[in-house]
Amino acid sequence: MTRPSYFRAAWQLNPWVPLCLFILIVGNIFLYLYMTHVVTPEVAVKERRFIEAQAQSRQIRRDEQVSPVEYLTGQEKVLQQFYDEIPPYAEFTELVGEIFDLARQAGLTVTQVRYDPKPGEGNLLRYGLDFSVTGNYAALKQFVASFEQSPRVLSLDEMNLSDSTGPGVVQLRLRLTTYFRAEAV
Repeated sequence: MTRPSYFRAAWQLNPWVPLCLFILIVGNIFLYLYMTHVVTPEVAVKERRFIEAQAQSRQIRRDEQVSPVEYLTGQEKVLQQFYDEIPPYAEFTELVGEIFDLARQAGLTVTQVRYDPKPGEGNLLRYGLDFSVTGNYAALKQFVASFEQSPRVLSLDEMNLSDSTGPGVVQLRLRLTTYFRAEAV
């Protein structure tokens, strides 16, 4: 049998098979032409734009990169601003007064206040405050939250909560650390 006879025999048995093959071949050709003439050029353009944007981004990062000397100078300025915000030792009594005022505003009683001064680094004086406040739990929460809002440099080092004498009354023991400039001592 020759080729045309194979095709004729396949067509006579089931005309859909050769017709489907023909449609698939023509569809494949059109898909190939679409990919090579439409999609591939678009992908190439977008890839080129991406590479250019990436190169611009790298150049901007290189331009904005700070030298180690500039970085250290900036950090020294930040550190100096931090030191400038640390109050002189003369404001220590003001801090203690603020603690008592905050406790009174929250409806708490301050007891057992203990001070622990220690020399800090440079011209700083590290001052530990250890005290207890007594009152209801909601007032204690308000009191602790007021420390978080304080503009002072305070570190809340330890908190111990315990039952107190009456119903609904609890005692909170706090240990704080703050810093003062020692030059005013």
